[in-house]
Amino acid sequence: MQKHTETCSHRTCSNDADISKIIKVSIIIGIFMLLELWGHYKTNSLSLLADSVHLLVDIFGFGVSLGALHLSKKPATLKMSFGYHRIEIIGSLISVSLIWLAVGYLLFESIHKIVHPKEIDGGMFFAIAVIGLFVNILAIYVLHYKDYNHQLKHKNLNIRATYIHILGDLIQSVGVILAGIFTFFYPKNSMFDVICTILFSIIVFSSTIFIIKDGLHILSEGTPKGINIKDIKNDILEIECVYKIINIFVWSLSTNIQAAMINVLVDDLLIYDYEILLKNIINILKEKYGIEIINIQIDTQNTMEQIMVYS
Repeated sequence: MQKHTETCSHRTCSNDADISKIIKVSIIIGIFMLLELWGHYKTNSLSLLADSVHLLVDIFGFGVSLGALHLSKKPATLKMSFGYHRIEIIGSLISVSLIWLAVGYLLFESIHKIVHPKEIDGGMFFAIAVIGLFVNILAIYVLHYKDYNHQLKHKNLNIRATYIHILGDLIQSVGVILAGIFTFFYPKNSMFDVICTILFSIIVFSSTIFIIKDGLHILSEGTPKGINIKDIKNDILEIECVYKIINIFVWSLSTNIQAAMINVLVDDLLIYDYEILLKNIINILKEKYGIEIINIQIDTQNTMEQIMVYS
């Protein structure tokens, strides 16, 4: 019981840290977005408009992520027996969908600018682009996950989505800088500005595919990544009194909460032996595979025969 409490406490701390990071990043990005909108008005640069629109979508997406993280902390109820952990997944999918809408808008504006080109103020354009690069580096530093996990693929999906938002902004900032250098020397030629907008919109779009894939995998009750059901079966079958696993289901409630339901067939045991068996199975699932929510059904040969007779 004590261990379960420690796990929940750690998850709560991690959740609070996620919320704090997203709020800080939202403030940083919001201030720079206003600068870019002003820069677009002064320079006629589509790349600055593209980046500012992307940042606006980021901020809205961060709001979705914050709401999802807050709701995921709410305890389970009679109507929501598993709690609100799936809100995390839904929030991340909405956030990515907003990126896709922004990409569509930017591609439309790029085509419009090819047909109706405008002269660009390359000097101011370049200066704002350089500031944007450092702003995005600062945002990535704030999101760094060193306190809980060093590998991006194991993070909360909303933090991953936020990280992808900022990484996309960082990549786009590099493109904006290149476009700024080009337009500084060729202010009447806006084609490089358009090319960068199209290229980096495609890059940002493609970078979100794996988040959609992971989110749908969780919503489809897929086996969590990194968990092999065959390995779980082999580990449980190594317990002396277990000679068959009738059913085993493993799924995810969110990116960091896994659940399992197992039905094992054993020899006739004493009550004391059942307690030892349960502890052994729970220990395998929790310690080796990190599964927190566990439901175990134990059947003996006699109970299976009774089920066959009455069915």
